[in-house]
Amino acid sequence: MRSPERPLERGGLDVRLDPAVPDPLTPYSGPYITRPDASGQFLLHDVFPGKYRLSAIQRQATGWFQDLTTIPGADVSGQLVDVKGQDVAGLTVTLTDQRGEISGSIMTEKGEPAPEYFILLYPSDEKYWSSYSLRLRGTRANQDGRFVIDGVPAGTYRLARILDVEFGAWFDPAYLRRIDPGAMTVTFAGDEKKTVNLRVPDM
Repeated sequence: MRSPERPLERGGLDVRLDPAVPDPLTPYSGPYITRPDASGQFLLHDVFPGKYRLSAIQRQATGWFQDLTTIPGADVSGQLVDVKGQDVAGLTVTLTDQRGEISGSIMTEKGEPAPEYFILLYPSDEKYWSSYSLRLRGTRANQDGRFVIDGVPAGTYRLARILDVEFGAWFDPAYLRRIDPGAMTVTFAGDEKKTVNLRVPDM
């Protein structure tokens, strides 16, 4: 596990593996939790084979965010990690203090607020389209039509306006493909902040 520039010891950090599908019949299927040493190295012991979600959890706020998770030769950010042996090594979790933000308004063609719409920000790359992704963000506007989505990792995204959406529907790749033609592209670099003014048909 690597951390950029300044140490994280004061905030404390746990690295954990949570089973993708908890199995009550397998008593050793996790979660598995470990704490990196002062050099940022960690090792997870005696892990039952299976698929897991890896996360870096801070015990108190430090201003750092989980950014990338890699195994030798591959970026597995927002994806399940397939554990085949008992000890898990070779994973690298990179943290960053850079996060983007998008804010703005959503109005009808007549200039009236449209808070009934859900505003969804999702990555352009389909490999991040899962419930494990840190890159799927959504919100509703307030009664004045203003909205903010913060904590956005750097990258290229699509921004969609959705009416009558069922909560969690955006974790289904087929649903994202259906709404994608009406979305717009937004790119974030580091802690970049963007402002957009969205328009929707009059009700």
